[in-house]
Amino acid sequence: MTASRTASARIASLALLLTLAAASLLAARMLLAELHTAAVRRELDAWATARTAGSAAAWQAAQARLITAAQLFPRHALVPQLEGLLQEWKSLGSGANTPSAEVQLVARRDAVIAYRKAARLRPALASGWANLARQKLLAGEADAEFRHALQLAAELGAQQPAIHLQVLYIAALGWRSFASDTLLMDSVTTHIERGLAEGSNLPAKLSFLRDGGLLQHLCVENSAATVQPLPALREHCP
Repeated sequence: MTASRTASARIASLALLLTLAAASLLAARMLLAELHTAAVRRELDAWATARTAGSAAAWQAAQARLITAAQLFPRHALVPQLEGLLQEWKSLGSGANTPSAEVQLVARRDAVIAYRKAARLRPALASGWANLARQKLLAGEADAEFRHALQLAAELGAQQPAIHLQVLYIAALGWRSFASDTLLMDSVTTHIERGLAEGSNLPAKLSFLRDGGLLQHLCVENSAATVQPLPALREHCP
């Protein structure tokens, strides 16, 4: 009996040691993945500050870091988000080096793939759905997935000023593709009203709405007696 208990205790101890070793290995892999993603974030921040992408070598180095991070920790939610941003920068080019229409389209579609994965890994994050909707639209894919992503971005980001601006921009560019979708149009309109009432980035928001023809459309729709008044929107109607 004593020998049996001793053997069981040894097995239990071995199992615990293996569990701890596995946990330590996972933690180490997560830490290394985080170091790689942090480096990519710094690089992207520098590009954003300079308002131009880095060199081809810098882009390839950032891409290699993300591949390594994904290998270390496959479910790292930040990796596909950063991959999407890298592809967006690739579609814009660097300085005077404007990419061809084909390169732009491929990069935008690659960004869609990355943002789709990011949104699925963190489905409660409004920015993930906004990123997906924006790139779907820019890639010429204003389909059901685009409308679903825009709907979720509007719903999840209802109280987030940063999402107000993104949703408004997407709606201003693509509203004609979903104007017949009453549910989505109502959700987006409510979101725009909140964004205008909140007041931040107001010149940019109004510029998007006017340039895309959405402001005039909403003002006409809002003038109907059957539509609930939207006071913040009405302030800017012609």
